[in-house]
Amino acid sequence: MESIHVATRKGLLHWQRQGKAWRLQRHDFPGDPVTLLLRDPRDGTQYAALDLGHFGPKMHALRPGEEKWEEIVCPAMPADVGEDIAVKVVWALAAGGADERNTL
Repeated sequence: MESIHVATRKGLLHWQRQGKAWRLQRHDFPGDPVTLLLRDPRDGTQYAALDLGHFGPKMHALRPGEEKWEEIVCPAMPADVGEDIAVKVVWALAAGGADERNTL
């Protein structure tokens, strides 16, 4: 069955094709801006990046077979680069190679 995820300013939408029509199957993070979604082909885990403005960027993971997203550590700048440099938005992620283990 065909499906598509759409990251929006109002959450993450999961649409599934049923015949000629598309139906909304799931709406995660309602009202929160989702900047991207990555599905890791190594194990099927999905990663969502959110931009929560004042609260900063947040990351969540959804493992195969699970229903609830789990908040995980967001990428950050090393402490030695200075306090005025910080990650503001996560715009891109990439899965590791097939020979690399997923450590989350």
